[in-house]
Amino acid sequence: METDAPFVFTAQLTQDQIRAAVRRAARKFIRFSWCAGVLFVLYGVTLWAIDPGSPWAALLFAAAGAVIGFGGPMLQLKVAVGRATRTLDQPTEYRFDTEGVRSANQLADSLVRWPLIGRAEQLDDLLLLWLGKGQVIPVPVGRLPAGTRAALIAFVEERRAARPADAAAVRPPTP
Repeated sequence: METDAPFVFTAQLTQDQIRAAVRRAARKFIRFSWCAGVLFVLYGVTLWAIDPGSPWAALLFAAAGAVIGFGGPMLQLKVAVGRATRTLDQPTEYRFDTEGVRSANQLADSLVRWPLIGRAEQLDDLLLLWLGKGQVIPVPVGRLPAGTRAALIAFVEERRAARPADAAAVRPPTP
């Protein structure tokens, strides 16, 4: 099958870009953990205000809130960035064509077709292609010339707009 490849380039994600992509993909988990941690701390403060003579339960809830609200997201980000670094921290060839988005490096080769890409979001020097809840393909576009970057983003938006209205219509039924 012959495809025209209007955009082909090789780039490597930096640690900061990987961290930004993971943080963006996990933002709902981070917010939930932070809110849960704040609630635990507030409950601990309330317990201490009600019964200042027995601070152990209050301290336990406040400590649990700090761990849940701050330690949990930091640990999750560290683990996710470590896992992503193994496959993303090397030169990768990106190919955007009418078939979809292909990324290939020494460890992995993948093609994501346009119907699967739900939305595209641009951070400073990073193009995030969202596949679903928390699933994202980070594409480093910071070193592309401004005109090429704008044309690439326009191409992605054009291809996304041309996809079927219901992405489930292009998936085979689950057995």
